[in-house]
Amino acid sequence: MQIAYMDDAGDLGIVANPPQHNDQPIFSLTILIANQARLSSLVPEFLQIKRNYFPGLIPPSSHFLAAVLKEIKGLAPPQKGRSAEAVLALGERAETTEVIRLVPTPVDYWISTTFQRERMYRHYFLCRDPGRGLFESYRELARLFPKGLAELPELPEEASGAVKSLWRDRRKARQ
Repeated sequence: MQIAYMDDAGDLGIVANPPQHNDQPIFSLTILIANQARLSSLVPEFLQIKRNYFPGLIPPSSHFLAAVLKEIKGLAPPQKGRSAEAVLALGERAETTEVIRLVPTPVDYWISTTFQRERMYRHYFLCRDPGRGLFESYRELARLFPKGLAELPELPEEASGAVKSLWRDRRKARQ
């Protein structure tokens, strides 16, 4: 399982004239993605860096890591085409750590799936009728396979090799 940490810094607002002491005219958004197995060693290092640069922000005896790890261990495994759970940690306090369940619509699922079989089939399906609008194609995919392909047997176009062949051609064209 991959764990994502996202944090922002800066300000999108207008800088005062003359600039004030705490004006931050640049906004940045950073995402760190780590394997769950590395999380228990990565988080204390990360918190120590924050303590070094922002003394007093995070108490030394923070129970934040224990709360986050407890929530992560309790997550249900993702169900392709149905839902996935994620830990949402707001700030560095255990009290603001929540588990959220993501339930995509069938169209959202087909737009964002990363399951290799579905990515290949999506490419095949979109190339079949290039005159059809993109959103209309996604709606048709969602109508035909509202929960994706994970629980379905191999489709005839997959068995014939047509899906894989088109996928290979796409990869060759990108090189």
